[in-house]
Amino acid sequence: KHSLSRTLHKVAVLVPHEMVGETMAEASFRTRLNELLDSRQLPPAYYEHSVVRANPNSRVAPFALYIDGVAYAITDTVIGYWLVCLTTNKRHLFAVLRKKLLCECGCRGWCTHDAMFRYIHWSLLALATGDYPSSRPDKQPWLENDRERMLLANSALPFIAAVIHIKGDWAEYAGTLGFPSWQDGLRPCFQCPAFGADMFSALGHTC
Repeated sequence: KHSLSRTLHKVAVLVPHEMVGETMAEASFRTRLNELLDSRQLPPAYYEHSVVRANPNSRVAPFALYIDGVAYAITDTVIGYWLVCLTTNKRHLFAVLRKKLLCECGCRGWCTHDAMFRYIHWSLLALATGDYPSSRPDKQPWLENDRERMLLANSALPFIAAVIHIKGDWAEYAGTLGFPSWQDGLRPCFQCPAFGADMFSALGHTC
C-alpha cells in the first residue's frame, strides 16, 4: 500500500469586506463614487454586472480582485491577493500564500486554491448582498472568539459592492486561475479562438 500523508497549513488572512468597509464609510469615498456614477465614467462591465442590475436604486461600489505572484527569495514566491477599490484606486492586501505550501497530491495546487477561492467567495458575497456574513467561511456557526463578527451578522455594510474585474498577469491566469498557458498546443490564448495553424496566420492583422 502507498500512503499519502498531508500536512495541514494554517494561513493568516484579513477579511476583505471588513477592510473596505472602513473605506466605504468615509465621506470622501461617497463623494467620489457619486461623481463617477453621475458622469457615467465607469466601464461597461460595471453597468452590465448582475449585482448592479439587481440593485438599480443603490449606489453600488466597484472593486477589482487582483492576484499576482511576488518573489521574496531566490527559491520561493508568494501569491498575493488584493481587493482594489476602483473609486479611490486604493489596494487592500488581504492574503499572502506561499507557493511552497500548495498541495502536492497531484492536483497542481488546486486543493489549496479551492480553499482560498471559497474564502474569497464568502467575503465577496457579503459585499454583493450588502450584509455582514451570518456564519464563518466554512458555513459553520461562529465561535466564541468570533463574538464581534457574531454581533454584526446580517447587519448592513456601508455599501453594496461588485467585483467587476479580476486582474493579474498571464502567469496567474494560467497557474492560479487555471486558464490555458502560452505553452498550450491547442488553445494557448484564453481570449481568442486561434489554434493549430491558425496561430501563425496574420491575415486581417494590422501592423
